[in-house]
Amino acid sequence: MTQENYSIIAIDNGHHVFEYLTQQPSIDLLILDIMMPTISGYEICQQVRQNYTSTELPILMLTAAIRPEDMIAAFQSGANDFLHKPLDATELKTRVRNLLLLKESAEIAVKMETAFLQAQIKPHFIYNVLNSILSLSYLDLDKSRAMITDFATFLRNSFAFENANSLVPLEKELSLIEAYVNIHRTRYPEQLEFNICMDEPIQCLIPPLLLQPLVENALLHGLKVRKERSKLQLVIRREEHMMIFQLIDNGIGISSELLRQIQNGEKTASQGIGILNISKRLKKFDNATIHFDSLENKGTTVEIRFPIIII
Repeated sequence: MTQENYSIIAIDNGHHVFEYLTQQPSIDLLILDIMMPTISGYEICQQVRQNYTSTELPILMLTAAIRPEDMIAAFQSGANDFLHKPLDATELKTRVRNLLLLKESAEIAVKMETAFLQAQIKPHFIYNVLNSILSLSYLDLDKSRAMITDFATFLRNSFAFENANSLVPLEKELSLIEAYVNIHRTRYPEQLEFNICMDEPIQCLIPPLLLQPLVENALLHGLKVRKERSKLQLVIRREEHMMIFQLIDNGIGISSELLRQIQNGEKTASQGIGILNISKRLKKFDNATIHFDSLENKGTTVEIRFPIIII
């Protein structure tokens, strides 16, 4: 397929598929023969689908069999498309091109979600902040001015569309978080204890809105119904070649069923698109992960592991 400008990796052992997917996270398409030595194409497809959705990594399955049950089994195992052998070159190219367009469309959708998140300022949030600024202007002018500064910082970073498809300095993400939390603390000074625990400043790059939606989610869902003082801590540290981000709260926790849905990448009514968007974007980076640990009425810890990318 030289004329199609594709780079192809040929593998003669099914078990090596998983090694290459780990070593080459930029692989766009997987073409599997159903009959392979040691492990079948069905089994490989099922295992791949545990980590990649059908839009994140399309799979085209090949077989010499023409029975309807073979085609059904292929789709049930997670294949996107099915092609009989012997292959027609023109048809193969068309199927490959269509599946790559599917993947590209999904990636564009994720980027658009990121841009939407950056511009998503809820009307009631603006209304409440402006009301708070107005009230404080009569009671405490210094606090009113500080809230205006935090609000301006939050708006400026939220409308930074140029960062939707790129990496941003960690300090910029932390600035956005601090502005958002400061607004919340100014409005409810007795309700929230928040701190960032970082032994030393770390100069690195991360995807935009990697951490702020998690902070917002904790404030809006995990902490808002607690009667005692809410505590939220962001722990940042280096561990060999990875950045570790832990967001720890003492909120209401997450039910086991909701936790299962989140870990499986299922959209839920309470989390919106923020957490799903983070999970999708992390899969583009080698060894990047997000993990949730929670107990109802005890609190939640969200841990993100992300490769260190130096500025």
